Amino acid sequence: MRFVILVDAIVLLASVSLASGKDLYSGGKSVLRCSAIEEIADPQKIELFHDDQLIYVAEIQTQRNGLNMISHTPSESWGGRALFNPKTYSLHLARLTPKDAGVYTCRVVGKEDAVNETFHIRGPMEVPQMRVVSSSLDAIVNASTRNVGPLREDESVDLYCDADPGHSHLRIERLGRRHDGIRFSCRAEDKLTAERRQSTTVGLNIYFRPLGIATSNNKILYAWENSEVECVVSGSRPPPLISWIFGNKKMKSTFIHTSFNGNVTTTSVSFKPRPEHHGIPVSCQATNPAFPQDVLIETWNLIVHYAPIVDLYPCPGSAQRLPKAERDSSIAAFVVESRSTLCLRCTILASPAPSSMRWFRDKEDLANNSTSTVLRIGPPLSQEHDGTYACSAQNSLSEVSSAPIRILIRRVLDNASQHQENYQLEAGFSALIVLGIVTAVAIMAFYWRSVSSERSRTGARCSDGTVVRT
Repeated sequence: MRFVILVDAIVLLASVSLASGKDLYSGGKSVLRCSAIEEIADPQKIELFHDDQLIYVAEIQTQRNGLNMISHTPSESWGGRALFNPKTYSLHLARLTPKDAGVYTCRVVGKEDAVNETFHIRGPMEVPQMRVVSSSLDAIVNASTRNVGPLREDESVDLYCDADPGHSHLRIERLGRRHDGIRFSCRAEDKLTAERRQSTTVGLNIYFRPLGIATSNNKILYAWENSEVECVVSGSRPPPLISWIFGNKKMKSTFIHTSFNGNVTTTSVSFKPRPEHHGIPVSCQATNPAFPQDVLIETWNLIVHYAPIVDLYPCPGSAQRLPKAERDSSIAAFVVESRSTLCLRCTILASPAPSSMRWFRDKEDLANNSTSTVLRIGPPLSQEHDGTYACSAQNSLSEVSSAPIRILIRRVLDNASQHQENYQLEAGFSALIVLGIVTAVAIMAFYWRSVSSERSRTGARCSDGTVVRT
């Protein structure tokens, strides 16, 4: 018997031959001719044995016209399967089974001596039994077994093939992807009749680490729009476990699909990004439970585009908020002293970055500081700086203006100006008093002069009390 192990019709192991003699018989039926009867001058009986079991007896009677035989089988297991032909002195065996293999003996008994003739018979060939052994598996392969496993990538495996009385062994070092899909066949052949073959075939179910990971890491997302990020893992068997991490938070996949051959797994997460998601790290991790230490990971930062977010407020300490009760509208109002600097700060968040910005007062463009996020005016400040201020920024998506704020300039004098004004006020008041006194004296002088004139004009009083008019 010869054994070969085939891999997709490629012989991987040399055959093993078993010694056999010229009297080797095999197959589902055999014919054993007892030629030893020719060596006995006066044969009396023919006995046939299977190993030590008597399976057939033929008694020979001498008659005028030749020999006459009376035959029978004492074994129930051979009834109908063993038949002796007296003309050819042959035993015909039919419907042989593997158990019928062994040594058969034809014993011809004469009056004075006996002769034995031996036959070696191999019954129908058995289907080889295959055994697959590795560090994680010990499996017997039978006719209904198509695949055995799981086996792991890089481990070694031994294939044993047995068909009594022969055996064969094939060892595969470091299982790899080159062995994926290959079916291993162990075939037993009869050396004399090579057309008679039996074989056992099996495939190996091999687990593989994930080979590669690809993501939509350069995809531009837009704030407040339905978006999707995708992760594709290839080469893993069984399909990998894929997890998503946004920042430091785990996300659940909204879609998972594995290709028909199980080699590619695609997963994605759907969400509505917000401006604050721009730049946060996103990770896609893939692991195969059979190889927990081997993790594939792809990390990138989200690219989220959104229109500018613009805020305007006074620089710290440069203005005083006007209480809501004192405002004449819902617009936030601030009071700035005339001797201070009007300082406004415009904060801009935008992706992509803004290409331009503008400043407004009472909805009109300001010519100064038009490209700076900080507006400074004064000192000094005057009433012409009163107004409603705003700023705007523009990127490729849109131009957006801030909420306006109202600036009120409060006139405040410094110490020198206040002293000069007080001096002028005091000097003016003193002049007014002097002028009043002089005027009063003048009036009184005029009055007295008038009286004197009146007196001189009307005359003088005499000593006797009479008035003389002149």
